[in-house]
Amino acid sequence: MTMPQEPVHRDEAVSEPFGLAAQLGPPSARRYVSKPAAVQWGLGILWVGVVLTVVLAFLAMLLLAGASAGAGAAGDGAVMGIAVTFLVVGLAIVVVQAVLLVFAGKGRGWARMALAVVCVASLVVGLVSNGSINVGAVLTIVAIVLLFLPASNEWYDAQGRA
Repeated sequence: MTMPQEPVHRDEAVSEPFGLAAQLGPPSARRYVSKPAAVQWGLGILWVGVVLTVVLAFLAMLLLAGASAGAGAAGDGAVMGIAVTFLVVGLAIVVVQAVLLVFAGKGRGWARMALAVVCVASLVVGLVSNGSINVGAVLTIVAIVLLFLPASNEWYDAQGRA
């Protein structure tokens, strides 16, 4: 003979760790407890950009090493120094973006805002230095827009209350 089970309430059926559902309040506030697709896509696009930037920086370092080995003119050292400086600064910005991406992925609203500022600043610098917009810039704009859609805003707000 089996024992009759108590009815399971909708709030108890949610399987979040450590009772997150109970901490977030009524079901309307828990609407986006799981990360919305817009946030996942936005962060994913930016992570792909970080990985591609690191790969391209590595290739640039290999090219610089080969160029410095064959350099013989007096002015080549100054050009090489400037190129290495830009490479190091660029990699530092990528490290900052990666850290912000980690925190933005955990639902930290401040990281999402800082990430948007860093990305927009990078876009402005790229536009000024190149004079044109490339595919990476367009994808960065799309990613930032995805992170600020209404569903994304609600999720970040809910994470801030948790």
